[in-house]
Amino acid sequence: MKNTTYKSIFSFIVFGFHFFLIGQEGPGGIGNTNGLSDLKVWYVAENEVFGTNSWTDLSGNGTHATVNPTQNTPIFNSNAINGYSSFSFSNNQFQLNRTISNDYTLVCLFKTQHQGVGYAWWNSSGLIDSEVGGNSKNDFGMNFTSSNRVVAGLFNRNGPGNVSVVSSIGSLNDNLPHIAISTRTVSTGEYTVLTDESNFVKAQNGGNLPRNTNRITIGSNQKNINYFIGYIPEVIIFSKALSEVERIILSNYLSAKYDVTLHQNNFYTNDELINGNFDHNVAGIGQALDGSSHNDSQGTGIVRINNPSSLSNGDYLFWGENNKVAPYDIITNNVIHKTDLNTTWRVNKINDLGTVDVSFDLTQIDSLNEQTCHPIQLIVDNNPNFTNPIIYDLSILGNRATINAVNFSDGDYFKLRYFDKIVWDGNSFYNGSGIDNAPNENDECLTLIVKAGQAADLIYNAHVKDVDVESGAVLNVKNDILLEVDHHMLINGLIDVFGESQIIQNHSGSSSNSGTGALKIRQQGTANLFNYNYWTAPVNRNGSWQIQYLEDANGIINFINSYDANPNTSPISLSMRWLYKFYHTEGQYNGWQSLSKSHNLLPGIGYTMKGSGVTGTSDQEYIFKGIPNDGNYTHLVESNNDFLVGNPYPSSLNADRFITNNLSVISGTLYFWEHFNTNNSHLLSEYEGGYATYNLMMALPAMADTSGLTSGLGFASKLKPTSSIAIAQGFFINTDNTGTLMFNNNQRIFAKELTNDVVFYRNANNSEAIVDDRTKIWFGFGQPFNYSKFIGLGFDERATLNYDKGFDGESFEIKRNDFYWLLNNKKLAIQALARFNVEDVLSLGVKIADTGIYNFSIVDHINLPNNVSIYLRDNQNGQYYNLLHNDVQIYIESGDYQDRFDIVFQEQEILSDNDFISNIIDVRFDNKTNTLLIDGKGLNIENLSVYNTFGQLIKNLSVSKTSEMSYVLQNIASGIYVLKIQVDKNISAHKFIKN
Repeated sequence: MKNTTYKSIFSFIVFGFHFFLIGQEGPGGIGNTNGLSDLKVWYVAENEVFGTNSWTDLSGNGTHATVNPTQNTPIFNSNAINGYSSFSFSNNQFQLNRTISNDYTLVCLFKTQHQGVGYAWWNSSGLIDSEVGGNSKNDFGMNFTSSNRVVAGLFNRNGPGNVSVVSSIGSLNDNLPHIAISTRTVSTGEYTVLTDESNFVKAQNGGNLPRNTNRITIGSNQKNINYFIGYIPEVIIFSKALSEVERIILSNYLSAKYDVTLHQNNFYTNDELINGNFDHNVAGIGQALDGSSHNDSQGTGIVRINNPSSLSNGDYLFWGENNKVAPYDIITNNVIHKTDLNTTWRVNKINDLGTVDVSFDLTQIDSLNEQTCHPIQLIVDNNPNFTNPIIYDLSILGNRATINAVNFSDGDYFKLRYFDKIVWDGNSFYNGSGIDNAPNENDECLTLIVKAGQAADLIYNAHVKDVDVESGAVLNVKNDILLEVDHHMLINGLIDVFGESQIIQNHSGSSSNSGTGALKIRQQGTANLFNYNYWTAPVNRNGSWQIQYLEDANGIINFINSYDANPNTSPISLSMRWLYKFYHTEGQYNGWQSLSKSHNLLPGIGYTMKGSGVTGTSDQEYIFKGIPNDGNYTHLVESNNDFLVGNPYPSSLNADRFITNNLSVISGTLYFWEHFNTNNSHLLSEYEGGYATYNLMMALPAMADTSGLTSGLGFASKLKPTSSIAIAQGFFINTDNTGTLMFNNNQRIFAKELTNDVVFYRNANNSEAIVDDRTKIWFGFGQPFNYSKFIGLGFDERATLNYDKGFDGESFEIKRNDFYWLLNNKKLAIQALARFNVEDVLSLGVKIADTGIYNFSIVDHINLPNNVSIYLRDNQNGQYYNLLHNDVQIYIESGDYQDRFDIVFQEQEILSDNDFISNIIDVRFDNKTNTLLIDGKGLNIENLSVYNTFGQLIKNLSVSKTSEMSYVLQNIASGIYVLKIQVDKNISAHKFIKN
């Protein structure tokens, strides 16, 4: 290339020990830079910096040239020859300690400094000179003489001696660069010299060759008598005589780099202006006419080409690039929205050596080295604009990208291309793996960029690395679509999420979502004027959420001070009187804290809001707009508090993961409020509803109005929570330890409400979404006024006989008429056991405020073992009721029954109707004295034994002949126990409670 200026220095030389595992990295691809090849010295001025007083050896041998302290330092010149740096010499030199013996090749690129008539440059001057044999007057090397010739070989310091080789090309005082190559072959005694691949001259030495040369000078002869005047940018020394093919490849490399005109073997012509000035990092492979071959090269660039499939005499392939700037950069093509490396290569192919393997060293191209999703592509075309390219996908192994069997034509251009983004340009998608180039689930390492224009529609699930919605742009995430984002979302436009669609982000740590735009997502709440929704926001504005940001389809919602909302305004008007949050000691109603519409709520904090009163529908749609919540959100909590929280993400929340992540601070059971649709009062005493329950064992519906519904096994359609918590859904937790409550992206999941994956508590029907092989049984307690309460029993090998966090779940509240499990003084809604045991006795607590007929039933069960019976045992009358066969209705007077009812799995003789004698014997337990009191009524008691509610024997009691007996039971734990009394062949069972 002529007259070209570059701003940065040469840096493509590859250092380190590669042991020939990659293509040869020496000049033009000849020799390696690991210190183990025949390349012994390699100096390149471009690799130095201004003001240096040494010249670095790039051969890997560490033979750095230094300045003789008595000499001036050669002057460093940038952009001296064809844009490359050089050292200029005049009365100065570099010297190096290097023994040259046997075969060698000396290569020097030089340019004489033409000063006009009268300048004394014609005196003999040593370009490269080596002293022979200590005091000998014979030197060998390469001199530039007054006869405009390059002399190489053995010669006297005063001029050519008895053995010399002279190459004459006419005047070298032409201010142009030239290549001089001198070789010595010991076995034949030959010296050769070429200048610019012309005037090949060979001389035969008639005697023994001198040995043990130990010092080499560049720029003058050894005795500093004659000096070279001009530029030397590159010097190369091999410890062998180069083969013909190696010399030709090396000459073409130097010719292109320094704009030298070769008089012969000028095979690489793409360095010429008319061909595009592809001057840089030229390398080649081929086979010379003498049969010498070289089939693996990389040279100073990043391209390695090897393994020609059909190599014959006279076949060559050269390549070079139009950019010597490093490090490499990337350029985005804004038409096709792909990214190209900021350099292009071009090949010269002489004859046909078949296909070749091509690989690229990615260590100098960070952006490509990190590309792992879609392949890096090799783009080949005979047009510099790459209008109709052949595209090869490269395979990456370690730091190299490779493609085999590439068929180049002479003059072809090639480049590297990849894409790290999917672009909607306002009209079309580019680079996605889906239909019409839209993103799909296979694009997780690509950034989705949405530009202004027509709105972009996502109609299929997509998984991308990042999302960037530019100002004025709109991305519509159509119904039922998951947009999964691994990292960041930058929203300066609008992302509109419709229907059941959701956004999930996968990274750990805090969110970096940002932008001046918004994500818009919808959720439906109850429209009943008197019913609460429990909410949290899935988006934020400046890190928090204010209730006044809520919108409906007509705009930002109004808030008014009246008790009732006004659905007749546009947008609707909601009452501010029902805005509350809750964090307080468990069971304390005064923990509700009133909120203003402008109160800042952090992500994950729940709040209440009553319905809009819109008629004709059970649902009211609300719109949340802001930056999507994402990443970790933490809240410090203290023990023994109830806390209204919620799913903070624009996706469903996996309840099991949330519970597991927080089991060190929470009880492990979640509670979801549900009003009855029949509510028509704002008075607390007239509220109708209850809390649905979920933990790692199972889910329970809330208390329900069952009028008109069929009880029994068909009752499973009643709404239960699932393992997925809906977008914006609020729920209660109970904290049993002080610590940190955590929401994180790992808890997020894609689950849709209308396909029974998730429940939002607005009175929709659903069934449990996750089916497993654990046994679960749901019990119903039908009350007067057509209300039903539900408790659950499940079996999981992780459970124990004691209370297990996350598996056993307490009732969140006890109603006027209620039932629950009794375990260790806890009132449970869910009880978990490790395994099914027919000997188990499970105690029920029953609270009755309204005397009447109550219905006990099994409303659902899954994975129940065969031939199992489940009985409600009424210890008051000794009756067993098989709930798997029929519901049972029992008239119960008001009272708090802690020992009357059990669930058992077999009818036992101890409670048979014929032998039941419990009404005769009186059993009491005095908790003040820890004394069990028994009045046998004169019966002949033969045996007394105490069991816990799991049927395990606790203690055998000695029998007294007296009618009244007492036993101190101070060493047994508090709980419910059964006293088994044997009278003759009759067995009586009596419950007692030790507090």
